[in-house]
Amino acid sequence: METARAPVWLEAGLFFFAVFCFYLAGPRVDAGDPHFVIPTAVSIVRHGDANIDEYRGQFAQAYWAVGSGRGHFWNVYPPGVPMLIVPMVWMADRLYRLSGRDLEAMTLQGPPLVLELVCASVITALAAGLLFVYLRVRLSLARALLLAGLFAVGTAAYSSASRGLYQHGPSMLFLTGAILLYERVKRGRASAAWWLGVCAGYSYTIRPANVIVVVGFAVLVFVTARRRVVAYVLGALAGVAPLFVFNLAAFGAWLSPYYRMTEATIWSFAVPVGPLSALLVSPSRGLFVFSPFLLFVGARFLPYFRRRYPVTPVEILLAVLAMAWWFGTSRWRMWWGGASYGPRLLCDLLPCLIVLLAPVAAELTLEAGWKRRILTVVFVVSGVVSVAIQLRGVNSPSTSEWNRTPVPIDRAPGRVWEWRDPQFLRGARKAGAGAEEAVAWAC
Repeated sequence: METARAPVWLEAGLFFFAVFCFYLAGPRVDAGDPHFVIPTAVSIVRHGDANIDEYRGQFAQAYWAVGSGRGHFWNVYPPGVPMLIVPMVWMADRLYRLSGRDLEAMTLQGPPLVLELVCASVITALAAGLLFVYLRVRLSLARALLLAGLFAVGTAAYSSASRGLYQHGPSMLFLTGAILLYERVKRGRASAAWWLGVCAGYSYTIRPANVIVVVGFAVLVFVTARRRVVAYVLGALAGVAPLFVFNLAAFGAWLSPYYRMTEATIWSFAVPVGPLSALLVSPSRGLFVFSPFLLFVGARFLPYFRRRYPVTPVEILLAVLAMAWWFGTSRWRMWWGGASYGPRLLCDLLPCLIVLLAPVAAELTLEAGWKRRILTVVFVVSGVVSVAIQLRGVNSPSTSEWNRTPVPIDRAPGRVWEWRDPQFLRGARKAGAGAEEAVAWAC
C-alpha cells in the first residue's frame, strides 16, 4: 500500500463533511435500543459514574435496555459506545450551558434526539471517511468517491447506523481503522501494531461479536508480521480494559450478562438455513435486496479479477469476518433485528465488503470493451437502486410502520419473506396511486 498523501486526507475530510451534512438532513432518528447511551455518557460527564439511576422515569420506554447490579441500574448494552461519545457529550454540555440550557435536565425529560443524530452521524461519517482513504490510495478519485459514497448512502450505514447510537456505527469505525492500521504494520511499524491491537480490542468493548475481529487480526499479524504479535496483544489488552473495568464495577464480573448471552449464540455451530437465506435475499431483511450493488463482491473472486488483482491476506481475513458475521447473526434469536429497516444486524460486515469491491471498482469504465461497459452500467444502476431504497427507509414513515402492521415483526418474523409487501415499498404504492388521482383531478 502506498502511504496516504496529504491531499488524500484533505479529500477525505471534505468527503466526511459532505456525508455528515447529508446524514443530518435525514428526518428519522432511532432511540430504541440506544435509549440509554446518551444518558450514560451524560452521567459520566456530570457525575463521574456510568449508572442511569436518575432515569428511572424512562425505564418503561425501553425496559429491555435496563440492567441492574450492585444496587444500581445500568445500560444493558456494551459500554463502548457511551464511552466513545463522552467527548462529544462533554462538548455539547458546554455549548448547551452557553446557550442557557441544561443538557442533563433535557435528557431527564426524554432522549435528546438531535444530539443522538449528531453523534451517530459523526461516527458513521468518520467510518465512511476512513474507507475513502483506503480506497483513494488504490483507486482514482471518481471510483473512490463512487464506492465510498455507496457505502455511506447506499447501505444500512445510512438507514440504520447514522440514525441512532447503535453498536454498528462505532463497530464499523473501529474495523475500518484496524484495516488502515494493518497496512502500516506490514511496513514494520511496532507502534502501528500496538494501535491496531487497541482498535481491535476496543471494538470488542463496543460489540461482543467483535471477538472475531480481535482473534482474526491476531492471526493475520502472526502470519504476516510475527515480530509484532506482542505489541498487538498488549494493544488489544489496553483496548479491552475499559470493558472489564466497567463490568467489574457494574456487575462484579469480567463479562456482563449481555456478553455471556450473545457469545453463547455466536459459538453455536447449528446451521439455521432459513435465517441465513433471509439475511441475504428476503424482501424485507435481505442484504442484497436493500443494497444490490453488494452482489458484485462475488465477482472479486472470479478468475479474471484474481489474475489481475491477487487476493491479499487482509482480503482473506475480511471475507472470513463477513462470513462469520453473517453466520453468527443468523444464530441470534432475533436475527431479523427487531423493528429495524432492512438488514441492520449486518452493518458490521459492510466495510469488509466495500474493501473487497475495490478491484471491481478499478475495472469500471465506459471507454473499454463491451464487457467492462456492461459491468459499469449494471454496477452504477444497482448503486442507484441501493441509494433509492436507503432514502425510502430514512424518509418514509411507512417503512417503520411495516414493523408493526399488520402483525409486529417480533411476533411473526416470517413476514420478512412476504414479497407482496416488502418493507422498502410500504407506502410507495399508495403514494403512487395518490399522485395518479391528483393528476387525473387536475386534468
